[in-house]
Amino acid sequence: MRVQINHNELRPLIREGYEKVYDAMSRLLAPEEMIFAKWEAGFGGILQWTLPNDYMWRNFTQADDYDKQAVINEFLRLKELGEKKLGTNERLKQAVYSIPSEASVYYTVTPDGKYHVMLTAWGYSFPTQAPMTDITWQLPAGAQNTTVRFVENGEPMVNLPFDIHRSNGVVLHHQSDENGDKYLGKLSPGEEARHQRAAQAGSVFDTV
Repeated sequence: MRVQINHNELRPLIREGYEKVYDAMSRLLAPEEMIFAKWEAGFGGILQWTLPNDYMWRNFTQADDYDKQAVINEFLRLKELGEKKLGTNERLKQAVYSIPSEASVYYTVTPDGKYHVMLTAWGYSFPTQAPMTDITWQLPAGAQNTTVRFVENGEPMVNLPFDIHRSNGVVLHHQSDENGDKYLGKLSPGEEARHQRAAQAGSVFDTV
């Protein structure tokens, strides 16, 4: 899948060379931390980013509240891990994790229930707008922190694997913590999800 944008619609934030920075990140980051889509110049002033073909990608702006919360959580987790490996150039680190808008974010959910996040147009912003440095969205009115808890005979069910079946057919695999709890983020009252217990068993970034 390719995402294309005319270069006149974007303002570059990276001064060190886009391909040079991409290659450096490819060496420094673990595969799951490499959430940056491959960039290449197209014809007629078009910039394009290619998402891996082995997944069916969805745009963040089209996600429901559950998926948006999961995508944000995964993005922030991988960003925190990645920034620790990308050296001391704070300006550059902020630039590579910056995007023009939420529409630059894509995600997929694998059959095992794991969310994968990819950024397109990373290292760019719109010419007249500040870059977006974190993925956000406006929570619906009444959204509440939601935790599922499992108790048996008055005792918490520790490390219990369980599945959540989404209305879109996706099955998400979870596990309760030492208190029998699993935090699901902020959700709107009335959202439904069926759950069941699972069967038991030195680089460019170091220059300022």
